[in-house]
Amino acid sequence: GKGAAVGAAAGALGCMAINALSRQTKPATQVEETYKQNNKGALPAEPVVNAYNVAIQPSPTITAGQPVAITSNSEVVAGTVTPVSEIREELALIDPTGKEQAKKSKVLTENGAGSGGYENKFNFKLPQGVPQGAYTIRSTLYVNGTPAKVNDAKVQLVFNDRQTPDLRMAAAR
Repeated sequence: GKGAAVGAAAGALGCMAINALSRQTKPATQVEETYKQNNKGALPAEPVVNAYNVAIQPSPTITAGQPVAITSNSEVVAGTVTPVSEIREELALIDPTGKEQAKKSKVLTENGAGSGGYENKFNFKLPQGVPQGAYTIRSTLYVNGTPAKVNDAKVQLVFNDRQTPDLRMAAAR
């Protein structure tokens, strides 16, 4: 019975809802001008990720059922030879055993924009009953379909006092 509870809890991760919302924060002209100021007045031949920062809120220690927000800020500069046709971010949740449990992808350039600054936010809650431990949140920024930057962050899932003793024991196994 307890093994089935853990299996069901782990399976719940695959059905977990991950919502994504993105917006452009800087126009292409601003990002390209900043790049030129730092690179002898020239743009690159191929697209360049000029910045990619990822933050976890509320903190790297979470409890099941608690809302988690992964916010990324990126700046991508189009190349003079190859323009930016698509910027996409993918979030993968990897359990303590190293198995990928959930994945969500979001195109940041949906309105035809190419280079520029973007903010993307993924929101989710780990379901009650999933095993505690260190989960990896892997954020990958793709430019024109090619992985450009990867960020691995750890979150520690801890039990909260509202879980029943039986559920804590089942999840710990």
